[in-house]
Amino acid sequence: MAPRTVYNPPALRRRLLIALASGLAAWVITTLELRAGGAYLYALDFTTHWRAADAMIRGYSPYLVINAFSTLYPFGAGYLYMLPAAVLLMPFGYLSPQTAMPLFEGIAVAVFAFALMRDGYWRLPLLASAPLVYGALAGQTVPLVTAAMLMPSLGWLAPIKHSTGAAGAAYTMSPRYIAFAAGTVLVSIVIWPWWPAQWWAERHDIAEKYYHVPIFAVGGALVLLVVARWRRPEARLLASMACLPQTMLFYDQLPLVLIAQNYRQSLNVAAASWIAPAVAILHSGVGPMNRTRLFDANAPIILLCYYLPCLLVVLFRPNEGRVPTWLEHTAAQFPRWLRGRATSTGEPLKQIQDG
Repeated sequence: MAPRTVYNPPALRRRLLIALASGLAAWVITTLELRAGGAYLYALDFTTHWRAADAMIRGYSPYLVINAFSTLYPFGAGYLYMLPAAVLLMPFGYLSPQTAMPLFEGIAVAVFAFALMRDGYWRLPLLASAPLVYGALAGQTVPLVTAAMLMPSLGWLAPIKHSTGAAGAAYTMSPRYIAFAAGTVLVSIVIWPWWPAQWWAERHDIAEKYYHVPIFAVGGALVLLVVARWRRPEARLLASMACLPQTMLFYDQLPLVLIAQNYRQSLNVAAASWIAPAVAILHSGVGPMNRTRLFDANAPIILLCYYLPCLLVVLFRPNEGRVPTWLEHTAAQFPRWLRGRATSTGEPLKQIQDG
């Protein structure tokens, strides 16, 4: 196994400049994308959040305003996110959709780049990974949640995409991350006490049309073999991601790039991440396709090109790492072959938690 890069954060000023340059590039590219596509695109996937923010500003529940298959807004699929997403993104509701989306993605990519450099420059190649590029071009929030995994002090952003945020809790095992995420949810309940019931009803009705769970794909259960390396944060991330619903459009898998542990691995992960979309294009083409059919076609490709390679990489690493005290006590009851070692080949748990 290649050695981990030593914890060595770059100078704050340089880190900020690189992050701002990355965010500016994302803003320019997405602005040009929307201008080329015309008003029909609105804010792409960010349209849903823009609509929810607008509803909150006007004092309406997003779960009632954004009705499934409504003709009032584009992409009418209901609001499948927890309310903290709408609350946190309310400022963007004051902007036009084609202004809001590029601005948001510029901020999201800048924060993601800043988080990548928290212990050196070696993760920067991940900015060229397919999940980040696809996510930015689609107007997705997953870069912010992935950034919070690297910097648990940003845990309050986790509920923006709650499924990915839950995987982040398994990755960091950070009380700070969990407390900040829970605090955001509690504040949103104070603001709008009845949203949990509305959200659950909305999700229960149509979520299965928009998400897949990797372990339910043919051969997907194999990913759970990674629990044999449960001490490693990337193993916990992979196992939890495999059990959570996600879109089969390549961007929801962005957290998986965190399996990289040095510069060479970051380069390899970024390059290999483009295999899945390339195979999908060869298989299904680039023309319009029913969303259900598209997800059914992409699910095995994502499993084979993302999840199973990550599984093999992690299984070749030792079951070593530091975990919270309560889990260490529990592990003492495990069989010796599963217990692993408390020594860490990477970052101490305190560094992960302090972010």
